[in-house]
Amino acid sequence: MSQARCFLASLLVGSPAVSDALVCLSELATNAIQHSNSRRPGGTFTVRVSLHPGCLRVEVEDEGGPWLPRHHGDRQGGRGLQIVSALATGWHISGDGTTGHAVCFHINLP
Repeated sequence: MSQARCFLASLLVGSPAVSDALVCLSELATNAIQHSNSRRPGGTFTVRVSLHPGCLRVEVEDEGGPWLPRHHGDRQGGRGLQIVSALATGWHISGDGTTGHAVCFHINLP
């Protein structure tokens, strides 16, 4: 996950959106690792970044499988997509889970 964060940070040097983008990326990568087949030994997830005038698009694709719920007895988990929703301009999930889920978010750039 740290490689993905460093990569995105290097693309957004000096942008006021860098902090929000890194938090959103971290949430989506964490979901891929915790809930999909990406959690298995040797599992991976893919990050795609597109920069357009005025807009950043980041996508995290996992290795599929059913998203396994994780129960957090301390109630500290389960808020990742709410955080993404609060920080990003928009977000969505695609894929059926058989070959992978892709979750992407958009953030407006000044």
